[in-house]
Amino acid sequence: MGNTAALNNVSLREKNRGLVFKLIAVNDGISRTEIAQQSGLTKMAVSYIITEFLQRNLVVETEYTGDRKLARKPVILRLSPSAPKVVGVLIHRTHISAVLCDCSLGVLRSQTLRIRDYTCDSLMEQVFRVTDAVMAGQRVIGIGIGSVGPVDVENGVILNPPDFCGIRDLPVAKLMQERYGIPAYLDYHYNCAALAESLFGVGASYRNFIFLGISDGLGAGIVTDGKLFSSFTGYSGEIGHISVDFRGSKCFCGNRGCFGTALRLDISGPEEIDMIATTMGGICNLLNPQAIIIGDEQARWDKDYIRALENAVNGRLLTKEYRHVDVLPSYRSKDLEASGGAMNVVSKIFDGKLLFDSEA
Repeated sequence: MGNTAALNNVSLREKNRGLVFKLIAVNDGISRTEIAQQSGLTKMAVSYIITEFLQRNLVVETEYTGDRKLARKPVILRLSPSAPKVVGVLIHRTHISAVLCDCSLGVLRSQTLRIRDYTCDSLMEQVFRVTDAVMAGQRVIGIGIGSVGPVDVENGVILNPPDFCGIRDLPVAKLMQERYGIPAYLDYHYNCAALAESLFGVGASYRNFIFLGISDGLGAGIVTDGKLFSSFTGYSGEIGHISVDFRGSKCFCGNRGCFGTALRLDISGPEEIDMIATTMGGICNLLNPQAIIIGDEQARWDKDYIRALENAVNGRLLTKEYRHVDVLPSYRSKDLEASGGAMNVVSKIFDGKLLFDSEA
């Protein structure tokens, strides 16, 4: 009984510290009072945690520079420049990117390599190369990897992505952890992007949304009730392999007329909008999201195109008379997926793990 109570106390302590750290990281300056209000912790508990953070140089205090009419200006807390950093890696079919981030996903360094033909060994050589470049001389607490799928999230393995030079069953997380001696985590790259959007992007305004990534393929990450949807099997979901035409071209997965395959057939303009809207309208009828966030190559879509897609999706909703699904571009397109990979680490920190565990 005593050991169980002690473990519960340690777990609660870690969780509370992760929550306070998260509130500081996701806000551009926040006071102790605001932390107490948003976390539900007592002011005394918040003060104790902040004192510990200051001693560990995780946060810094700055004077409030807003409304001068306040009788007493609150002290604002922000992440310390000396706080541990995280690395995000993106493994794509055509390139590999790595970024060094703070825990607010601020990109401090970045490196990208274009790739063509590769094997498992040569692919990892390139991954190590870009990771070495951004990590040099930095205190890094963990590495997060986002990869084309399908992937085995629980075991950190890239399974058998199509058009990926035969790469399969690559234990990338294990190889990274062995090389760098710090935790490494893998997830589907669009899951990573969705998680980044939910905390630091336009997705922060929604509890339920679909991040739809469109490039040389198509995929999605789903956030429901403020949390990333994750399969109990440990495998990432593949929205691009929903069949939209059972008489269509055969896909490598064995199905016909897959959503992602159909969109790769040089479809553009009204036909592209109609195809996306028809499929996403059906998915919206199933999941009832508040928004669809378009990522990856959405930079080529102007506002009128996004608005046309939004109107088309909502025109296919069963409940269109009662609700509206927003369609909007992601908050940043240049490095979202690479920095999104870092969310695999940041989310663990926010859950009270890594930085605040009993061994930290």
